[in-house]
Amino acid sequence: MNNHFFDTIENAKDFVNQKTRDWEVLETKVAFAIVDNLINQEHYSFRDTTNNLRYDISIFQYSDQCEVQISWFKYNNLVEACKKEDMNAFNEEILLSHSEKAIILAFKYAIYNDNIEMVERFVVHKLITDQTMKESPLRTATIHDSYNCFFYLLDHFIKSNDLLAQILWNNARMILEKINETDNWRKIVLAEPYKSHDWVTYLLAKKSNETIDFYKKLI
Repeated sequence: MNNHFFDTIENAKDFVNQKTRDWEVLETKVAFAIVDNLINQEHYSFRDTTNNLRYDISIFQYSDQCEVQISWFKYNNLVEACKKEDMNAFNEEILLSHSEKAIILAFKYAIYNDNIEMVERFVVHKLITDQTMKESPLRTATIHDSYNCFFYLLDHFIKSNDLLAQILWNNARMILEKINETDNWRKIVLAEPYKSHDWVTYLLAKKSNETIDFYKKLI
């Protein structure tokens, strides 16, 4: 992170405007700070497309001076390819060297988009294992009801006891409907230890959504 100090808020803003004049404006996710002696604060995010960098910039106005804080990170090409479902870029990047964090994030985006072609490449090349991610890929598939990827991943990853609970919690209606349509999947998922998991019991008693309501009709 870089910090720059100015005598006036006008000079601080001029500095930011000059630095970012050719950058793409992004929705900022920078949290507001709670700092003593702080009069005002403004936060911005940008993308420098030339260098493939994201910048988060904060302007803090104190009683005696102004401070501009700048932090940045480089976009990962594999993550961006999975996020945008760019198969050409994905094929170029998938077997190159990437950090574990980038591989996990790229894999999640592929699942979110229900892009089974991308997901299969991660699995076939053993880039993702049960030990790699902090959450089960099956849970990831329930977040956006990515049913094609869910049933592919069902054959390749450990099924945790809260599998059915995750389907219900994340309102993965299409996943549950397809489970119900196939005897084999019903025997796998709508069975012990999944159906008696504490979270399933809690959700049935305390929560309601389309998937929970549909499940109640099955039991």
